[in-house]
Amino acid sequence: MSIHVEGTIERKGFGSGTWALVSASGETYELHKAPNDLQKMDSK
Repeated sequence: MSIHVEGTIERKGFGSGTWALVSASGETYELHKAPNDLQKMDSK
């Protein structure tokens, strides 16, 4: 299964800290085992 989501990458403080994708509509998706190239804040 795959989905297409556009948004920004943010560092979230839940749990021990995790990276998440926050969509334009405000939905938050935790990035489980996010690749290193995604582990940075969106500069927008």
